This record gives sequence, structure tokens and C-alpha cells, in this order.
Amino acid sequence: MEHGDDTFPHRNGFALHEDLKNPKLLGYLRTCLEENESFCGKAQLDWSRQWEYPYVLANLPADGAGKRILDASSGFCFFAPLLAKRGFEVDSCDRDASIGPKYDEIAAHYDIAIEFTQQELSKLTYPDDSFDFICCISVLEHTGERENIVREFRRCLKPGGTLLLTFGVSVHGEREIPVAEAKKLIAFLEQELTPATPFLGGGYLDESVLAHADEVLRTEWFRHYRPELLPWRIISRASLQNLRRGRFGRPFFDLAVVGLALHKSR
Repeated sequence: MEHGDDTFPHRNGFALHEDLKNPKLLGYLRTCLEENESFCGKAQLDWSRQWEYPYVLANLPADGAGKRILDASSGFCFFAPLLAKRGFEVDSCDRDASIGPKYDEIAAHYDIAIEFTQQELSKLTYPDDSFDFICCISVLEHTGERENIVREFRRCLKPGGTLLLTFGVSVHGEREIPVAEAKKLIAFLEQELTPATPFLGGGYLDESVLAHADEVLRTEWFRHYRPELLPWRIISRASLQNLRRGRFGRPFFDLAVVGLALHKSR
């Protein structure tokens, strides 16, 4: 499978093992780990976050002064405070309202500003053309309203604004998002917004190809070599339930991860 000349971070496509050796990624990962420990007291980022946060951060300007950014369905983590420290005007949203006071406490302690609101991504209350950047990290695989969410992101981006998006892909289809569905989602994204680069490694958007693509960053590799970075047990609860019902499938589901940078045309 040819990857072309593009390397991390300027590539729309699957995360690759070679990316984890890239000096740029390693530098951004060190920053993320330091900020994560500072803000949240956690020293590790799980398998996909080892790539996703550096990917998004590397595709943002180092100086965010004068730029407004939305961390969409942020959860409570280090990333919104890190963006605020870099000068961005930061909005954060999540359906969990309890996150707001936590960010207020951090913002007061570090003398930064984070504007948190409770939101449903499919029905954002922000006005049209609100943001220069929207980040959505590993969220779409957890919702059934993906197309509505993408349309809302497009509406809320300023002309010329950028959506930075990552999501997991289920290699064998046991989890959301199966490979065929990922292919449709990427096509929809590229219809609604303009990709910063062509999607490289499009051949991986075939289950039989992706299942044998050792160069793609996958949980199967982490299971063997760095299991401490996996956020779940080796055998999932759902797999155990299937075994009890006499359904014999794979006890471990294998995931890959995709990153895209897309622009709203003027």
C-alpha cells in the first residue's frame, strides 16, 4: 500500500505505526503528556490518544491569538486548557453539565478562559460562522447522528474555518464504525467540506485489506506490545455475554483510527 509523500501531520487518512516514530508527533505527545499530568493528574494517554491529540495539535497554529476554537464533546481533559494557554479563545461543550465547574476551577487557577456550555452536537446553539476551528476527537463513533453533527459543525465554522476530526474504525465490524460505514462517512465529510489533503490509503477502506494492514496503527498491536495503553480489558463484557449465549466470535475487537482536516469553503 503506497502512502505517498505526506507524513504526519499533513495527511488525511489512517494513523500509521511510522507516525509514532515521527519527531514532530513525539514532541507534541510530550507536550500533551505534560499538560495531561498537570491538569488532570494522569500520566498516560490511551492507545489512540497517543496519535489523535498530537495530530490535532500539530494541525493547529502554535499561536492561537485572535482565533476562536470549539472543543466539541470535550469531556474533562487537558486539551481545552492547553488550547487556552496557547492563546485560543476556547469554547468547550459536552452533554455532561458537571464538566463546567471543573473547567471553571482550572481556568481560575491558571488564569485562562474556557467557556463551557452543555450541548448536543446534533443541535448546537452557537450562531452561524462562530469558530475558526472545531476539534472533535474520537466522538463520532459513539453517536448515531453523525451526518447531522457534521452539518452542525459546518454551519458553526466561519468561512475558511477548519474542522479537525478523528474517529475509530472497527476493523472487523464488531464495534462502531465498521469499515464500510467509515468509507461512507468520509465521503460525506468530503462532500460537506473541503479536505486539506486527499484521503491517503483509501485502499484500507476495505475490510479484507485493513484486516491485514500491519502498517496501520491498530489495537491488535497494542494488545500484544503495550496493553497498558488499552482502556478496556482484553476480553470485553459484550464478548463474554456472546460466549454465554453460544456465539463464538473474536474475544478482542480490533480498532484503527482516522484523522481528517477539512475546510469550510468561502
